[in-house]
Amino acid sequence: MKGDPAPTAAPHERAKKGGLSHTVTPPASSPADSAPRPEQLDHFALQLQGQVGQLVQRLGKEIYPVAARAQHLEGTADVKVDFTKGGQIKEVVIAKTSGHEILDQRAIEMVQAAMLPVPEALKEHSFSVVLPMQFKLRRSDELEHFALQIQRRLGYFVQKLGAQAYPVTAHEQELEGTVNVRINFKKGGQLKQIALAQTSGHEILDQRALELAQAAVLPVPAALKEDSFSVVVPVHFHLRSVLRVSGFYLVLGPYSREVADQHRMAMMSKGYTASVVADQPQLRWKVYVGPFPNRKAADKPRSELAAQSLPAGEILEVR
Repeated sequence: MKGDPAPTAAPHERAKKGGLSHTVTPPASSPADSAPRPEQLDHFALQLQGQVGQLVQRLGKEIYPVAARAQHLEGTADVKVDFTKGGQIKEVVIAKTSGHEILDQRAIEMVQAAMLPVPEALKEHSFSVVLPMQFKLRRSDELEHFALQIQRRLGYFVQKLGAQAYPVTAHEQELEGTVNVRINFKKGGQLKQIALAQTSGHEILDQRALELAQAAVLPVPAALKEDSFSVVVPVHFHLRSVLRVSGFYLVLGPYSREVADQHRMAMMSKGYTASVVADQPQLRWKVYVGPFPNRKAADKPRSELAAQSLPAGEILEVR
């Protein structure tokens, strides 16, 4: 913890202990020896620092501004708190900047949130304390953030590709699952290997997950280049999510699995593409007919089915 950078006037008593600094101004009508003892000021400053520490521990990663984390900004800001006679806060300002305005502002917010009542023994004088706020990204946080960036990029690719992200054979066989992909990087940030960390149970989905992960790899941030490392990202293959992004669908059901399969085969015999999708809690099933390029095209089979006088509730909607 660092000392108060402000100049110290002659009548002031200054104390510094354990890195905490403070300046005390005795009342003009009182002798200097009536000022609070330095240990009283140290104790209050340590209490404030402890309160800040508890707040940091409680909030965890939330103390780090999102934009600062994304830019890998680090630094220590010294926050100076001025108290008036009577124990009121006069102002909270930066005594020494971290070098980044966004971190300085968060440091002020954290100190303000952690403020404690001034003890009676200190209320007879105006004084100030300086508290350091350190912002340092842990390697584990950097790894987690980097993995999340890759995962989001994967999600973007899957959404952009739509049904093409799903292997045709896997879609026809209605295969689903989640693949955990391990991406290994060398010291210096070069890509070393992309491999399976956990299989989906279907080789065709595993292979497509490796291909998508290869396309989603991002440049390694400087903070992670000091050593080799790996991240694990999940790739989800769910027919429901693919259907949602691929166009308009006519939805039938819910049915038992046996009846849903009968309707799927019937729609396919008419030349339509149809899939059976589990409905929560996965005891009933729906049939998705499509995709169609627009709602009007999806309304055509809807009208055909309506003309067959199917039981009420079987034709749900166009999505």
